[in-house]
Amino acid sequence: MAATAAGPSKLQQLGRDDLLKLLKKQAEQQKTFKEQLAVVTKEKDDALAQLSIASTSNGRAETPGNDNKQELEDLRTEFEAKLAKEKFASQEVNSSLKAIQMELADYDKQVKNFKEEKASMASRLESALKDRDEFSKRLVQVEEELSNTKQFSEDLEKALSIAKAEAEELRLQKQDAESQRIELMQTKMNEDSHSTKQVMDLTNELSQTSQQIETLRSSLASVKSQRDNLAAETKMLNEKLNSVQDDHAKYMAKTKLMYDDTWKNMLPSNYDNLNHEIAQLKQKLEAREAEIEKLNAEATSRAEDSVGWAEKLARSEREANKWKTEADSNMSSLTRAMDDLRELRSRYESAMVEEKNRGIQALEREKQLQQGNLDKVFHERKQDLMRYEQQDFQQKSEIDTLKRERDDLQKKLDTAQKAIPSSSTPTPVTPSHQQRYTESREPRPVQQTYSSISDFRESPEPIPETTLHDVLFGEKQSDRVEGSIFGDESFSLATISEVKDTLKVAEQQNTTLRELLADSEGQNELYSNQISVLKEEIRRIQRNSERENHINNTEYIKNIIFQFMRPEKVAGERRQLLNILRTMLQLSDEEYRTMYDMTTEAASPDASSSSGFSSFFHRWNGL
Repeated sequence: MAATAAGPSKLQQLGRDDLLKLLKKQAEQQKTFKEQLAVVTKEKDDALAQLSIASTSNGRAETPGNDNKQELEDLRTEFEAKLAKEKFASQEVNSSLKAIQMELADYDKQVKNFKEEKASMASRLESALKDRDEFSKRLVQVEEELSNTKQFSEDLEKALSIAKAEAEELRLQKQDAESQRIELMQTKMNEDSHSTKQVMDLTNELSQTSQQIETLRSSLASVKSQRDNLAAETKMLNEKLNSVQDDHAKYMAKTKLMYDDTWKNMLPSNYDNLNHEIAQLKQKLEAREAEIEKLNAEATSRAEDSVGWAEKLARSEREANKWKTEADSNMSSLTRAMDDLRELRSRYESAMVEEKNRGIQALEREKQLQQGNLDKVFHERKQDLMRYEQQDFQQKSEIDTLKRERDDLQKKLDTAQKAIPSSSTPTPVTPSHQQRYTESREPRPVQQTYSSISDFRESPEPIPETTLHDVLFGEKQSDRVEGSIFGDESFSLATISEVKDTLKVAEQQNTTLRELLADSEGQNELYSNQISVLKEEIRRIQRNSERENHINNTEYIKNIIFQFMRPEKVAGERRQLLNILRTMLQLSDEEYRTMYDMTTEAASPDASSSSGFSSFFHRWNGL
């Protein structure tokens, strides 16, 4: 058990191959243990069999059986002890194998987790590399854009002069275009008036020809009707003539037959009557033949008239076609003229649009150039303002230091006056004083910096002795204060006025720069307003795109709902569509359950007959 308790730490240190080898080794040991256990059980069975045999023989032989019984009991106890040991060892082996298997399962889980973490880290690394590549590409693009902007600014500076020349050319072109436009308008008006006259003439001619064609067609129709009537009458007369000829032939055959049969038996009176009837019939036949000839002549005359009318109609149709072709040619020429006019107008409009676009582009280029120059001037003036503010601050600090130095010197002068004893007579000027006075009157370079106090404080030289009279009432006093207090250096009194003058100039420059700053702030406010307008436009476009997406989604939802309401073609189709509706419509659990129950009711065999639209509407309770 101690080995099993100390096992996990050792197993965790082993590799996968070593663990597999150990597992195989343990399996082989377990196999050998099982074989040994089988052998021991077999020996036990044999011993038990021998013991039973010995017990049976013990009944037969009493005295020698007691010793064998004791030996068998000893063997039995020995075998049971060995069997217990083997069983305990096999139990320990099984427990150790189970522990090893559990540890191997944990190790497999750890390996699986490690592989998943490795894959996730690899994916993250790939995404990081992709991001790095994208950032590098963006950096290169930004650098290219910067270089392009620099080149663009240079090109703009170069194009300023070209823009001015183009503006002049545009002005000249505009004047030429205006003159051309006026000429085109005049020509257009003339052509329009001429074309309208031609169109009116052609329309009048077409109306006349159409009227003539209509009259000819009406006359042709009347002639055709008359010809049809004559043809019908001639047909009727021919039929009558044929019937009369047939009757005459029948009568002649009948009379001949009767004459041949009964001429001998007939009386002369009857014969005369028959001759008289025959003569009457001949007269009627001749009258009918004359009438038929008359009708034939009339029909031929009418046919000739109809042929003449047909020729006249054909001639009028040819003339109408001729007039129509002429009208078509005139209309085609008119359409060509109108097309040419439209083409000229389109050319003129395109030229005007191109001119306008060129002017707008030139104005935009000039505006961009002016804006660039304005930005440059604004940047320079901002830098000048910062520089002037720094100079103003430095000058103010220098003035403050000078004021402090002046106050300190005044205090020191007061202390010196208090320290010098008062005397009614001035002290005579000694040669050393005279020498120092002449040296002080010599011209010295004016110091621009005021480091005299520091030199005075740090100077180890002795202070020259002078009197207060020499300092206050000395002859030929100059504009410079010098003496024992300032050491060997001099301080110009006129520098303060110069500093004040420069300070006034700096203040004026500061006011001008502030005005420029206010103008630039107004311009920036205008730009911010334009940016806000552009942002609003971008938001509007985004909202429109979102609306379009919503419309597409609603179209998709509509199709899904209609598919859901139709009868099922495949079993379980509505349940699949119900999952889509739950996702798209964001249904709650209760709504989903109601719709699910509705689909199950619709899919039941009792409702198979009413699985159409009506089966839905009477069960639909709303969501």
